[in-house]
Amino acid sequence: MGGNGSNRVICNRFRRSSILLVLLIPFLFSVAPTPAPATGSSDRSFTPRTLHIRVTQVRAGDEIQSGGLKIRLMGIVAPPFGTPIGSDAVLFLNTLILNRDVVCRLSGRAFRDQELGTCRIGGRDISELLVREGLALPCRRLGGRLYDTDVKRAKDTGIADSFTPPLYCGKPSSSEDEIPRI
Repeated sequence: MGGNGSNRVICNRFRRSSILLVLLIPFLFSVAPTPAPATGSSDRSFTPRTLHIRVTQVRAGDEIQSGGLKIRLMGIVAPPFGTPIGSDAVLFLNTLILNRDVVCRLSGRAFRDQELGTCRIGGRDISELLVREGLALPCRRLGGRLYDTDVKRAKDTGIADSFTPPLYCGKPSSSEDEIPRI
């Protein structure tokens, strides 16, 4: 019978520990900082900075990701994935930068849930390469004036005839250079 008494003591201690743990878990998770929710607007701002990152995902022809950091390539817009040119843009980026190190200069501005930035691999501007390959067009309100001359030298993929940039990019003759409220 002596063994049963010591087993009861161990069981009681285990129960008390389990109850204490169950009571503390919600408290521990409520104190932990939670990330700000993505709002879908451009009101969110970030700190301008330059980062050396490894691209872990190509989200679209104008969007990349490194871990939890989502980057919208500044100054361009690519057709959506699933269209012939949009799929080519994603394939081009996958071949060029996926699982490779790039340098991104983030502007401190946001577009939806992504930071706007200019990224380079081997010193070459990734957005410029996409425009020259005929896989993206300048998006003036996202800083696309940088790539106006590259459009004239771009490969003829038919992008100008088959893809109309979204309204938030503005008209090609627009002098506005602001981030739209979406």
